[in-house]
Amino acid sequence: MSIKTGDGSVAYAGGLDTVDETLSLVTAPLTLTNALEADGFIAASNAYVWLAGTRGYRQVRLTGRIATVSASANSPRLQLRYSAAMSVTVADFLIMGATSVEISMFTGQVMADSGWIDILPAARLASCFLGLFNIGGDGAADPIVSNVVAHFR
Repeated sequence: MSIKTGDGSVAYAGGLDTVDETLSLVTAPLTLTNALEADGFIAASNAYVWLAGTRGYRQVRLTGRIATVSASANSPRLQLRYSAAMSVTVADFLIMGATSVEISMFTGQVMADSGWIDILPAARLASCFLGLFNIGGDGAADPIVSNVVAHFR
């Protein structure tokens, strides 16, 4: 758990590796039928948007189980993005980290992990809309993902 100090810095009770919040994004196995090559909401559904408060967090991590990898040669991946307002338009969602918060669906990993990524100051909002995106499919491969979780600290 992070503790905000009087000067605005952050101290961690229990150490720096303590996770403050987790948000389950996909729980049951989800088949991404004919996964999109272009940026798009996961499963081609804008229902995968969540409202969360990210103001007090400094880092984010995306993890997930890749039950069936994608055969696409286009670097298929899941990516977590943010928007300051509720939207169902892909272009309104921006990269939320110093690097992209994403996991590969191609590498053959059973459990994928983005590692901890610093959250951009613009993405630290009291009301932050998070969107889960599928990128790099080939329109034919059908990867299966589950247990996709966003971790914040």
